Amino acid sequence: ASLLLELAADFPFVADSDRAAYVAAILTLIVRHLIEGPVPMFSSRAPTPGTGKGLLMAVIVLIGTGREPAIMTMPKDSEELRKRITSLVIAGTTCVNLDNVSGMLGSDVLAAALTASEWEDRILGRSEMVRLPYRLVWLATGNNFGFKSTLGRRVIPIDLDAGKENPEDRTDFKHPDLLRYVRRNRNRYVAAALTILRAFHLAGRPTHGGSRFGSFEDWDHLIRSAVIWSGLDDPAGTKDPTRGRGRIRASDDADLDELVTLLEALSSAFGNERFTAAEALMRAGRNEPLKQALDVGAGDRKTGKATVRSLAYALRGATNRPVGNLTLRADSGKRPRRCWIEVKGR
Repeated sequence: ASLLLELAADFPFVADSDRAAYVAAILTLIVRHLIEGPVPMFSSRAPTPGTGKGLLMAVIVLIGTGREPAIMTMPKDSEELRKRITSLVIAGTTCVNLDNVSGMLGSDVLAAALTASEWEDRILGRSEMVRLPYRLVWLATGNNFGFKSTLGRRVIPIDLDAGKENPEDRTDFKHPDLLRYVRRNRNRYVAAALTILRAFHLAGRPTHGGSRFGSFEDWDHLIRSAVIWSGLDDPAGTKDPTRGRGRIRASDDADLDELVTLLEALSSAFGNERFTAAEALMRAGRNEPLKQALDVGAGDRKTGKATVRSLAYALRGATNRPVGNLTLRADSGKRPRRCWIEVKGR
């Protein structure tokens, strides 16, 4: 691992977990064919342009595959994203980098792709369906972007922060032409990665002892365990809000922020009283804070304003999910569906 870390010495990783995630990404690409099931997305973010996010991802993929990653931007339309994924799978693309991501990254199609073992879709321009093994590895780079919850739980962060206004002005690089250096010396770094995995295998593949990364169990057992066993930090831990997936869970879950706002507003407006979606909208007509919370947490996709249907859908998705000391409960099997806010300790 020391050889791989030495190569990345010029990158300003935020924490040891980000260094570990960098190594984990390389191992993932090198033995992707040996990992049964899906692998997580790796993201590289920084607060300032020019920090080296794209270069870091290019180094990772160059070591892992022998070539630089395919680059694409995030389509606005989910159908277009599905078509692109189908084209990538048919072409046998190993890795793709979503570049220049901004705002909040969230997509049900991408979230589904990240946990797929096979991909099925209609071939463009034909009525024929195709079903193929799915081995695509996803990367994402951008400045200060976050994740919707359905996507965030599938991501391993490799965050950078140079702490400078113009990090691209740096000149003190150990390897000024890093990609050229990697191309010339790739065999050394592939051997270093394989040495980690071989030594881990010979040691009996000991588990890391923490909670498993749901939906990515085989990756967790092989890659995450090997990285931790080699003496590096946990790249996918959740307990520390400053490291690994804990950082995403603590600060980047936009869906959670919206849900907190929604439940707090409903609790303030109704207390222990039970309500339907229609009743909540009716009360919002004379309660501006509630109206704003409903629009933010349950707004219609086209108008941004909450409707009975959009609110009912949001309430159904939030039922029985604890958020702080608040949990939305609902009657079962009754129409209209009546909900109430349960406050822990009250």
